[in-house]
Amino acid sequence: MREIIKRWNKGNELFHLGDNRFVVLDLGESDDERHALKINDIAAITKQYLGLEASFLINSDFNDIDSFFQKVLESRQQLVHFFYEKNACIVNSKHVPAPVADLDLYSFLQSVEGSGNVRLQVAALPGLIEAYFELLRHLCRPPASIKGDLKTLIQFIEKSGFAVPASLKSDISQLRAFRLTDFKLVFTEWLGELDWNSRHRKEISKALTFIHDRYATKVSLEDICAHVNLSRSHLSKLFKEQQGISVMEYMESYRLKQARLLLRTTKHPISEIIDRVGVTDVFYFSKLYKKHFGFNPSKDR
Repeated sequence: MREIIKRWNKGNELFHLGDNRFVVLDLGESDDERHALKINDIAAITKQYLGLEASFLINSDFNDIDSFFQKVLESRQQLVHFFYEKNACIVNSKHVPAPVADLDLYSFLQSVEGSGNVRLQVAALPGLIEAYFELLRHLCRPPASIKGDLKTLIQFIEKSGFAVPASLKSDISQLRAFRLTDFKLVFTEWLGELDWNSRHRKEISKALTFIHDRYATKVSLEDICAHVNLSRSHLSKLFKEQQGISVMEYMESYRLKQARLLLRTTKHPISEIIDRVGVTDVFYFSKLYKKHFGFNPSKDR
């Protein structure tokens, strides 16, 4: 790696911060695209010689030695974003979002999922767990708080009348992980043990995953049907049987829950929020929001 960066500029250097973290000085580079290509070179070398999928925090500009040390301190704080991203990710320090408002997680779950006094159905668990992990990723709280945050999810599930096995609680308590996805896998495996996929056709599981991944884009029923390779009528029938609502009603509900999260935790204008959750018309969104939650979105900040 040092040989590579010296080819870019003889003055470039590599420093070890500890904990398998390094600082690369790419001196004199002002083009972000060229800088990103260089990072790709480092990623390839790291994979080739060390067998590692490295993640990068890029574009921490500095002008002198004092600002360099300040950027190093800032970067150590920004590394928390790696916990919430996938392996081998690139985080641009210029675009790292500011911390969002803190949130009472249990109260927020009650506000979007119900009081917690109504028994959850197995079919509702995947959507609930997916939405909660998306909430954690958005809040980007210190990784040290993750186990406590997951206890809140477990508490909500249990208060809703669903038994959570002691083995899952033990796995969460003992797990040493560096990514949020590692904790999510524990819940995914639990859902598998519940035999969810065999009692709910594989196509419905694929449809739910597709919705959870693409809700912020323009997705039609035909898109979902094509993804799961079912006809419109067949998918609609299966989905309604398993989830209790239609495909597009589920999509609408999931988008509104994500919108409420953004309303509660950011100062983004409503026009920006509806764009982020895949809605195109602010008046239509307001109508849906009031129908779903009982009041206008402007009253929910």
